Amino acid sequence: MVAGPAVAVRLLGPPELVVDGTPVVLPLGHRAAVLALLALHHPTGVGHPVIADGLWGPSPPTHAANAVQGHVSRLRKAGLAVERTGPQYRLTGDVHVDAAELDDLVAAGDAHLRAGRPAEAAERLRAALALFRGPVLAGLEDLPFAAVEIARLEGARAAAGRARIEADLRLGRYAAVLPELEALLDERPDDEGLLAMLMRALHGAGRHGDALAAYDRGRRRLVAEHGIAPSPALRALHQAMLDQTHRESPAPQQAPAVPRPRQTPHGPAVFVGRAAEVAELVELLAPGRPGGSAPIAAVDGPGGVGKTALAIQVADLLAPSFPDGVLFAALGGGDPDRAPGTEAVLGRFLTALGVATADVPADAESAAARYRTELAGRRVLVVLDDAPDAERVRPLLPVGGGCAALVTSRAPLALAEAVPVGLGLLPLDEAGELLRRVGRVAGAPDDAVVAVARACGRLPLALHIAGGRMANRPPAFAARLAELLADETRRLGELRLGDHDVRSSFAVSHRLLSPDEQRAFRLLSRWTGPTVPADLAAALLATPVPDAKAVLNRLVTARLLDEVEPGRYRFHDLLRLFGRELARTADAEGPSQEAALRRALHHVLDAAVTADAALSPGAPPAPGEPDRRGRDRAAALAWFEAELANLVAAAGLAADLPDPACAPVAWGLSDAAFRYLDFAKRWAEWTLICEHGVRAARRVGDAIGEATALNRLGCAYRERGRVPEARDCLERALDLARARAHVPLEMSVLNNLANTLQDAGLIAEAVAVHGEKLGLARRTGDRYNLAVALNNLGDIHLEDDDLDRARRMFAESRELFAELGELRALGMVLHNLGEVALRQGRAADAARLYRTGAERSREAGDAYSRAAGLVGLGHAHRALGDEPAARAAWCEAHPILAEIDPTEADEVAALAAGARSTRDEQAIQH
Repeated sequence: MVAGPAVAVRLLGPPELVVDGTPVVLPLGHRAAVLALLALHHPTGVGHPVIADGLWGPSPPTHAANAVQGHVSRLRKAGLAVERTGPQYRLTGDVHVDAAELDDLVAAGDAHLRAGRPAEAAERLRAALALFRGPVLAGLEDLPFAAVEIARLEGARAAAGRARIEADLRLGRYAAVLPELEALLDERPDDEGLLAMLMRALHGAGRHGDALAAYDRGRRRLVAEHGIAPSPALRALHQAMLDQTHRESPAPQQAPAVPRPRQTPHGPAVFVGRAAEVAELVELLAPGRPGGSAPIAAVDGPGGVGKTALAIQVADLLAPSFPDGVLFAALGGGDPDRAPGTEAVLGRFLTALGVATADVPADAESAAARYRTELAGRRVLVVLDDAPDAERVRPLLPVGGGCAALVTSRAPLALAEAVPVGLGLLPLDEAGELLRRVGRVAGAPDDAVVAVARACGRLPLALHIAGGRMANRPPAFAARLAELLADETRRLGELRLGDHDVRSSFAVSHRLLSPDEQRAFRLLSRWTGPTVPADLAAALLATPVPDAKAVLNRLVTARLLDEVEPGRYRFHDLLRLFGRELARTADAEGPSQEAALRRALHHVLDAAVTADAALSPGAPPAPGEPDRRGRDRAAALAWFEAELANLVAAAGLAADLPDPACAPVAWGLSDAAFRYLDFAKRWAEWTLICEHGVRAARRVGDAIGEATALNRLGCAYRERGRVPEARDCLERALDLARARAHVPLEMSVLNNLANTLQDAGLIAEAVAVHGEKLGLARRTGDRYNLAVALNNLGDIHLEDDDLDRARRMFAESRELFAELGELRALGMVLHNLGEVALRQGRAADAARLYRTGAERSREAGDAYSRAAGLVGLGHAHRALGDEPAARAAWCEAHPILAEIDPTEADEVAALAAGARSTRDEQAIQH
């Protein structure tokens, strides 16, 4: 049996279904909840009563059974294999559930920890924590089943985190776990287990006094706030540390003659997250390696991402490991007004190391040599913050193995001797925690805090500013701030507090760009899609793709743009707003900016039309249009999948821009993308694109454009089961097409309207509308639409089991398609004739018709229709008693369907397996 698709169900965050590595868009609500319940009860299965109780509670509605079955059916279409036995549902096939993996990893971590294998335990537990993508079952919190499952899975997260810290403590990673322990203890000050861990970490890091002080603070809090004394175990730990400190305390001696500088400035009062980066840097830099070269770490990241705060935090943790001091210099980055000269920095470092001011060499080369001499034999950590380039850094780097250096910069530095560490945005949960702790508003609504964190783009500088604005305000102010930040035109202005300003931080990087690069930054920011592929950037900038890539890569180096995959780029939300502010102030560029957007939009439409042509290779081009039918179907599907979000954005932008030349892009996309959207079942995106098309056409008063978009919108509504809305759209489109005497569009709308009426069970009305199209096609001599109408009418009669009438309709349609040379349509109508023959008991005729239809579909390049013909051919062979031939037909169809519709591929695989089993049984019997 051919294997089905690999399926992953992710519950440790918003529920997500991933089929063969591709996420499937699912509406949050009951369908996502059914997915979650199936996954939570995998592999044993779950009964309908449990699902109904989980969705509606103890009193489910009367339609509960049908609703559950409908959700299961939709999940099957999305690629999930669900088996039903009576009221029991069960996932089958290759299914991976992250919640089950979490349980396995936590259990394995605990087992390794009990067996004295902390390294293996830490590895498993880190893998467990990495599974979480945000709040568990996000979006389903209000459903009856969710509370218990959320509590269980969040409890597993907490347990895994705690066990991982214990493993790190046993491995001696004391400094690395300190930030996390301090944050956890702030949340749970009465947790003696956490307090004991913090004491052990501080003591192990050499901060014996801090460990004892932590005990004193915790003891006082337990007594004052909870009226309880520390447990005997905690008191014993404290006494053991106290005894060891007394034993190791050196005899009093004179203060050393050599100064021990500690130059790091105060970091932010609140430091949240970055546990992985802190651990990595501490491991890289501490302790020094006498006899070797000094370890150097280079942290790079965009402005405002928290590089300085991270450097100060790491320096503070490492200070005990560098008893001869910590040197710190702010190198000014790209701001010449703040950038000290190399000689000045060396002079400050030398005087801090005890060199008399008069003995500091005047020239940089001599000062650097004296600096290296003074560091020889010492253990000093050098922190160089906001470095503009490698040349400014090299004279300040230590060389002895007892020293180390930590460098931060916006752009990656060309320092071969340094280990690069990239710093990205905070995860959303850590961003929210930072807001709460800076703002000191524990009672603020979660949704408001999340909204503010999202508006800040999870950028630490913006989060600190927003938190500062929330400080000393009532909890309700968080919602007000979220409203203020929701307005993109004023968001950057709101993210300013005192001398902290997100806009100013971005301006430093922007000033380093050339005028052409600054213009490119402004133009690219006007694009509203989530990403900017290189070919789209080339259209915006009116330059060849290689030249556009060169500009894009320079923006990436300046940390004003991210390359999310080769040839595809993305703005941070706040940087995009910064670019748009600059674009608005560049008044002289107004016409050129509008022209750039017009070029980009028409580029997207042309690419969509080209890709669409590959999805209908048998359809001839419209009069006057180029023949684009040679493009590879797989490449077209991949292009649509990659660009879908950009297509939605392009349709919206085309509808919003005042330039009337852009508006046709919106309804053009509703037409060009419909085949892919229909095939991929992306109803939500299809609906959005069509709605933008309707809006654009109405804005410029283009009736045919409006009818075109309404026609496609009606199809989208129909596929989503919104039949009344679909009918309304199609009837309005029909009125517009008739008013403008646009007969081809009128016939297309009639076709879709009749299909919608058929879906609604209004068969007589559907037949009447198909009849209208039939009459119109006969009157105008449009043989193609005549053949389509006959085929659709035959389909209705086939559904009603009026096989003789269906056969007559299909036969006339076949003759017309054959005369026109429409191989694709001819293949489909031959398949319909094959089904009629099979139902009438004429299996040999059915086999001939299916075989011929599959061949016509192959000639037309219509893979899906060819596969459908092969499936029908298999059924005809089975009716003739030829199981090997049936299996051969189904095996031929399977790889075709596997690339197009995995659900149908699974069904065909099952047919082929059944045919083999039947053949084997017959062989045994004979």
